[in-house]
Amino acid sequence: MANTKTSGFTVKKALGIIIPAILLVISQMIPATDALTREGLSALFIFISAIVMWITEVFPMWVSGILLFFLYPWFNVMTVNECYQQFGGTEFTFVLATYAMTATM
Repeated sequence: MANTKTSGFTVKKALGIIIPAILLVISQMIPATDALTREGLSALFIFISAIVMWITEVFPMWVSGILLFFLYPWFNVMTVNECYQQFGGTEFTFVLATYAMTATM
């Protein structure tokens, strides 16, 4: 069996970065239809990308989850305010700030 590790970075982790990037590019190239809008297509591919990142464990699970918070507005699926409300509003911010404060200590 070939050695797939190179200085702590595995092929699995490389694929965990490359596949979601390709999926997100493809999501912008596929034309929207009457059944599925541009926002719907982008949301679907962002979700599939998140699943790939969770399976390959390229980032810790919480980093992949926070990445979703930034990808939805970036791909115009929803506004930042809508995304903030969907992710739990003040509760999400409280938990995120708690983790950030703990990490700095």
